[in-house]
Amino acid sequence: MAYKFLLSRRWQYFLVFFGVFVGTALFYMFLSVQSGLETSLNKIFTTQTNIISVEKNPQNSILIDDALREKLKTLPEVEKVYRETAFILPFTFDIQLLFSKTFSLDLYFLYGIEDELFEKTQEFIVPQKDGAIPVLINPLSVDIINSFVQSVMSGLSLSNDFLTEKNISVEFGRSTFLPSMSRTKRKKENLFVAGFSSYAPMVGVAIPLSKARELQIFFKNESTQYSKFHVLAKNGVTQGQLETVLQNLGLKIKPHNVIENKITEVTNILQIVLIFSSSVTLLLSFLFLFSVLQVVLIEQKRTIGILQAMGMSKKMVSLIFVLHSGGVALLGVFMGLLFGSAGLYGLKIFWNTYINLFLFPAEIFNFNIFIFITVFCILVIIIICTLYFIIKKQMKTTILENILE
Repeated sequence: MAYKFLLSRRWQYFLVFFGVFVGTALFYMFLSVQSGLETSLNKIFTTQTNIISVEKNPQNSILIDDALREKLKTLPEVEKVYRETAFILPFTFDIQLLFSKTFSLDLYFLYGIEDELFEKTQEFIVPQKDGAIPVLINPLSVDIINSFVQSVMSGLSLSNDFLTEKNISVEFGRSTFLPSMSRTKRKKENLFVAGFSSYAPMVGVAIPLSKARELQIFFKNESTQYSKFHVLAKNGVTQGQLETVLQNLGLKIKPHNVIENKITEVTNILQIVLIFSSSVTLLLSFLFLFSVLQVVLIEQKRTIGILQAMGMSKKMVSLIFVLHSGGVALLGVFMGLLFGSAGLYGLKIFWNTYINLFLFPAEIFNFNIFIFITVFCILVIIIICTLYFIIKKQMKTTILENILE
């Protein structure tokens, strides 16, 4: 009795709608995130592909030779030359990042960059080292950085005792060091905050992880001032051409691709998982739709036979079936796409508010009209093919077979 109730006309069409709705929403979301991952990966390296870091003497802490810098500016292959200066603070701490892997990290606090390119964007580059995590240091205020570095360095000149483990307090994902900021803003920005609880006044720096480039894995035993300059190639000049020019000047270069392979590997794995999930979702949706429509057709065979006996052609009967079932399925596709878009928007808000992993920014959940149209077309083709195979089988039956079913 319950079985017959579930196979009633209303529930049959509901199952068609529900199956297509869920399959469409999941398929669209999987494809959108997969596409967003690829776009995000490209964005991480877009601004770095034609920038080369140059170290005049990488073994020592040096200041940049202004004469050499001016000479580089005159090269036809060079667009800009700018200097990066940072204090390397002499302490490390352990923090868990992606996949629960623990890294020992040094903090870099930049106190000056001599180029208008980064003055406009308020972005700061830290020195590249092997195994770097991509984090863009974008402090709340340059003044905070300056006061923090000056305080720490003045403290170092007196004593290193305050840099003991018990006096260093670090939190991941929330801030307790900037009391002037509201709790809502701290939560929204997802701040990584480091400060010294024993040094007065309360000093700290906040790093928004949503705008990530690199936080270095690096070890130092003493405090040093570190300087490096970067060379930005002109449009049309490849990285290889720029490397050759700089090497001819006797400079040791370090391209900005230290972390690219690691991020690409992680992203490729995630993309494979998402593509597999999309394929499985599509296959299950097709099988579910095919099974339900077969049941719908079987349950309506007697009605179809009666309509044929009354003089209605097979094509007309088939058209009625297609319009009913296909219309419900298309409604499921449309509603599924709308629900998937709303789901992506909700995930983006959730990601910005609570998670905000810097390797994968919230932009991976953005609405993509191209993916929207692609998914719609694919699902429509699947529905048409499914209805065709079912109707083709039905056209071979006789009126008597349908009535006696």
